Amino acid sequence: MACASGLLLAVALVALAPGLPWPLVVLQVALATAVPFTALALVRPGEPRLSAPPAAVPGPALTPARPVPSPAPDEQRLREARRMEAVGRLASGVAHDFNNLLSVITSNVELALRDLPEGHPVREYVADVGLAGQRAAGLTRQLLAFGRRQPLEKRPMALADLLPDMHRLLSRVLGEQLALSVDLPAGLPPLLADAGQVEQVILNLAVNARDAMQSGGHLRISARRARPEELRPGATAPAGFVRLSVEDDGPGMTPEVKSRLFEPFFTTKPRGEGTGIGLATVQGIVEQHGGWVRVESELGQGSAFHLFLPVADAPPVPRRLTPAPGLGRGGRETLLLAEDDPLVRYTASKVLHRLGYEVLVARDGCEALQLVQQHAGRIDLLVADVVMPGLSGPDVAMRALQLRPDLRILYLSGYPQVFVDEGGIIGDGVELLRKPFTPELLGSRVRRLLDQGASAAAGAEGGLQA
Repeated sequence: MACASGLLLAVALVALAPGLPWPLVVLQVALATAVPFTALALVRPGEPRLSAPPAAVPGPALTPARPVPSPAPDEQRLREARRMEAVGRLASGVAHDFNNLLSVITSNVELALRDLPEGHPVREYVADVGLAGQRAAGLTRQLLAFGRRQPLEKRPMALADLLPDMHRLLSRVLGEQLALSVDLPAGLPPLLADAGQVEQVILNLAVNARDAMQSGGHLRISARRARPEELRPGATAPAGFVRLSVEDDGPGMTPEVKSRLFEPFFTTKPRGEGTGIGLATVQGIVEQHGGWVRVESELGQGSAFHLFLPVADAPPVPRRLTPAPGLGRGGRETLLLAEDDPLVRYTASKVLHRLGYEVLVARDGCEALQLVQQHAGRIDLLVADVVMPGLSGPDVAMRALQLRPDLRILYLSGYPQVFVDEGGIIGDGVELLRKPFTPELLGSRVRRLLDQGASAAAGAEGGLQA
């Protein structure tokens, strides 16, 4: 309860004072109102536990003969790893609650825009709410990336497709005082990466460069295949690495600043003007991809960030730039929706009803299992939140499949993919839809699973007849 109250307090503070660095506020308030920070860290069996120093033992006062030595590098790395583990778990909890809210916001915005005619005076306001929701989703992803918990959707992608799309955004971010140039050689191999996260990395570095070049300058983005002598010892990737560089004409950095560059919450900006997580996010995203960051900077000579990312061994996948029109094809099948958040439950039910489905609604896992047992008709698909009080979504699915073996499963989750994957719940006839979702995404996933079930049933009948 204390942790939840802390998160609500942090969100309220940020809402009342938009200038506050919200990720820092959320982390600090939540930690202050919950438990000691070290208690949040994941401690596995057999590992030493970080704890408060023991109480003083009565006796004569001792004067230290020499300064207390600094922590050994291994101990420092252990502390940093545990700190990031704690931050990651906290970020995951924040993301879950935010993603539930954002699912409701983005879904209702999309439904409203479909119903409002072009030229209606309210459309502009509704669209602004949608843009704010997208920005909030981006901030949530950034917080997860900072905590190394952001789920990645890695696929072959071409920088030549990504950077032209970003040019307009980067030009807006940099302003008129700064020049921007992009140099991508012909034949540059595709990356095996999450395009959205690569965008986030480039944007964070561009913002960092803009803030460094207050009097104008030049930002250069370039890429080429990394040479063998540039690779970090032990770095391996089947197809090699690409070096993506972001360079600026700023004032450069002192050795001290450079050594602390990727420290969480470290910033050289005035209080209130920086969160100190932008570059830590960059490092987190790149390392999640199996790469690393190399920084070159000296005072008066600008800064260069070289990102080493793995090359894909398959052709790039074309980017989908615009959503498909309409909610997609619906149907007349019967669905069971189990979701403990009332707003998400109502919104998802509204979307599915609108698509023509008959929807049985359960407020938790126990109620969902009762409906599975008591409903006289057919249930074609279970749509269930992964984490619910009482019975979880996977618990309901496991028991429901014993009674209805042909049941298809669609899980909903606001938690990062890493937690869901650890549960091993994805398999044949089972899919996961991450929050925040849109009506179009929910409708298309439901239809795909139902069509797969119909095809499997038809194939089984054909085999019996043969």
